[in-house]
Amino acid sequence: MSNQALTITRRDLRDTLSDWRTLIPLCILSVLLPLILRAGVAQAVSFLDDEFISRSLVPLGLLIAGFLPASLSLIGPLESFVGERERATLESLLAMPLSDRGLYLAKFFAALLPPVGSSAVAMVIYSVAIEFGRPIRMASLPNRVFLSEYLTSAWILGITAILLIKVFTMVAAAVYVSSHTTSIRAANLLASFILIPMAILVQIESLIIINGMVLPIILINGLLLVVGLVMVGWGMYSFNREELLSREHETISKRSSTQRLSQATTTHGPVLTILRREATDTLSDWRILIPIGLLTFLVPIGALFGVIYAYSNVETPEGVVNLMPFIVLLVGFLPASFSLIVALEVFVGERERGSLESLFSMPISDGQLYRGKLLAAIVPPIGASLIAMLLFGVGLSIFAPTALLGRIDLAIFSQMVLLSIAQALAMVSAAVVISSHTNTVRLANLLASFILVPVAIMVQLEAVLIIGERYDVLNAIMAVMLILTIVLSRTGIGSFKRESILSREHLALNFSQINRALNAFISEIRPAGTNPDKHLPLFYVQTAHGPERKLSAWIKRFYRQELAVVWRETRLALAVVLICCLAAIIFGSQFTPESQREQSLANIMTRLDVNRGALVTAKFGNLLSTNLFAIFFAGLFSALSLGFFGLMLPVINLMSIAFRASTLAASGGIGAGLNYLVAYELPHGLIEIPLSMFAAALALRLGASLAFVPPTYSAGRHLLWAWGMYLKVFCLVIVPGFVLAGLVEVLLTPVVYQTVYGFLGI
Repeated sequence: MSNQALTITRRDLRDTLSDWRTLIPLCILSVLLPLILRAGVAQAVSFLDDEFISRSLVPLGLLIAGFLPASLSLIGPLESFVGERERATLESLLAMPLSDRGLYLAKFFAALLPPVGSSAVAMVIYSVAIEFGRPIRMASLPNRVFLSEYLTSAWILGITAILLIKVFTMVAAAVYVSSHTTSIRAANLLASFILIPMAILVQIESLIIINGMVLPIILINGLLLVVGLVMVGWGMYSFNREELLSREHETISKRSSTQRLSQATTTHGPVLTILRREATDTLSDWRILIPIGLLTFLVPIGALFGVIYAYSNVETPEGVVNLMPFIVLLVGFLPASFSLIVALEVFVGERERGSLESLFSMPISDGQLYRGKLLAAIVPPIGASLIAMLLFGVGLSIFAPTALLGRIDLAIFSQMVLLSIAQALAMVSAAVVISSHTNTVRLANLLASFILVPVAIMVQLEAVLIIGERYDVLNAIMAVMLILTIVLSRTGIGSFKRESILSREHLALNFSQINRALNAFISEIRPAGTNPDKHLPLFYVQTAHGPERKLSAWIKRFYRQELAVVWRETRLALAVVLICCLAAIIFGSQFTPESQREQSLANIMTRLDVNRGALVTAKFGNLLSTNLFAIFFAGLFSALSLGFFGLMLPVINLMSIAFRASTLAASGGIGAGLNYLVAYELPHGLIEIPLSMFAAALALRLGASLAFVPPTYSAGRHLLWAWGMYLKVFCLVIVPGFVLAGLVEVLLTPVVYQTVYGFLGI
């Protein structure tokens, strides 16, 4: 490769890795997703208790862990050429002294490296998590098993080769699409013709892997490699500078459409007028209609005949029957998740099409403009989801055997429809907020991982709840989704300002500036919105002679002054944590497993001992490291889930304690439950539980930093402020408190336990 080609490759990689909004989503999918998959695989292996399935599930997790980051990284290849056009740098790129084929190859290799890198990182993290993870207990085996036994070197090499071929083919197709389209929006929409077939192919390969067949995998990927090589060759052959420069925009003129809006506003009202304009533009673009139409009609048809086939051919059809409500939910979720593309570009797409200024010149308020765009973004996913679910329901009633409908009645079907609508509303509300706070379609699509990853985790949780027939909890999730929709909508309307959007520039990843701001926020905890330049340097305090470096005085200032600021900033979050913890205690004390499946889930979640509180002796270091590790990383990931991860720690812990105490009381009387609480939980729990609730409130405040931004802060600066407060409180309050709780648990709890029960349990 020539020096000019290497220059183009280096430039594209530098642009990709210099923007935090590009880098952070890739890191999240490459790091967080493999850990989630490992945890999910471990729970599935323990719950299913089938060694044959386990040998397939663990390698299958590696395939998914590598495929999902690579598929999201496809956003870069999709704009390799068309992105240059919309950033007005295409002419300077095409003026470089390179042949057409050399230029195409340079852009191809620059587009190939990020997907390969993100996929490789995800696979390494998943493999390491499998290798060093704790052993899993299976009822059918006498000893615990290590998941690493099911992930052999042959599986790792084979799946690595499979993923490299898939990434190569997807990037080849994406670069070809980018060189033959006129806008990033068109490229992203046409990407569905790459991602949908590839996702279907991964599902087919998953079934083949579960059945242990190797030859079909080799044939499929051999053919796929040929397709990728043909796409690269055809792209090099058909690439022409002059044709690319002379290509005109083929889509609807947004400028003229926006000018007509100003005249129609007085007739129909601002919100309705914007809704009509967006609906007209969406329904007149075949690149939107065809992918959404395919998902809306083919997914329910494929799911319908898939479940009928599975019911007729599997040995235990009860499993298919139990999954029917979840399949209904999944049929509605898939079209809605793809329709998110429309919501992600409601504002940033106008910027890249050059119609943002004319749209903002309309004589309407910021709130009316935002509500009109939000309503227009809601219609496609809700419509696609409803049509798909209704089509699936009608098909079931006509073609499915009566026994297959044993778990679905009108009430459950309606609940799945409402839950799907609630999820779509929450996703669209978050997508519109992202669209109004980014300056490129590429970044908006990358930041969509902040939406899709938590929702995908929620869908997995809903699957478990459906299997366990906990429809009351599904109603609670639905209510949370609706509340989240209201919060995100109000946040978007409150933070939407035309001037800030018009003046927003590219934000480079400036590590020195980030470090200065974070140090300032850690140095002094002041109310959100204060300028970090006014903070004292780290470890400095104000004295009569000016700022001086005094560590002891810096710590004293925290306990005397800054804790009051922390209290004011987190008091609402603390109220939310208290309400959730009370609900967890009530739920845990009243919950009674009514089936073997619910009993199995209860045993996994709470480690129930029906005889008495079982004292598990542990080393101080293990206790401290485990607790602090869980709290720290729950807070870190709370920024991705509006505090959900941090809140779950005290909620699950208190629900477990209440469930265990109530079960012991039911079997041995109230005294048995009280003995368990006094002997095992209260000595260290009096310190540990309030601290975990305080940490959960800090995590909620951290998660809310991206949703509620002070007027003087950007979203990134507010996140740094919340993270600085979390780190300082964690180091000066949480860590000392858990050190004390650990000492009490190791030294005092065994004494109290021996006093209550009369002996020391091992």
